[in-house]
Amino acid sequence: MIHYADLAVYTPDGELLLVVEVKNKRNASPEWAAQMRRNLLVHGMIPATLYFLLALPEYFFLWKGAHQSIDVIPPDYMIETALT
Repeated sequence: MIHYADLAVYTPDGELLLVVEVKNKRNASPEWAAQMRRNLLVHGMIPATLYFLLALPEYFFLWKGAHQSIDVIPPDYMIETALT
């Protein structure tokens, strides 16, 4: 199956470490982000990997151990991207 990712980060050994998906969704909740991650994995749009980052205009949502489950899992970190 072909996987798509907006950005991918590999280890020096060539192992996929991080996948980044970039979306232009505003006012996204952690619940919305968790559902988006699940849908991307279930439909084969992104490969399973150790770290997954969903980059949105207002927040970065990061999952550690993202390859372990295709369930709806809340992000491990939510980082505000807006500068104040």
